[in-house]
Amino acid sequence: MKASGNGTPETCVQNLLKTIRGEVPYERLKGIDRTLIDRPSELAAPDLVADVQWVVETSEPRVSLS
Repeated sequence: MKASGNGTPETCVQNLLKTIRGEVPYERLKGIDRTLIDRPSELAAPDLVADVQWVVETSEPRVSLS
């Protein structure tokens, strides 16, 4: 995370996408699923897109990915 300026929606989404699911105490569902990280891109892409969309829509209501 940056030292300041973390309140913008773009920065919040960037921080969400850098977070691995399970590493935030009391918010274990926040972040990207770790099983998608090291998979080949052609296999992980559909699942990763769905996971990113779910994480952003759930955790950052100011952002619309549609």
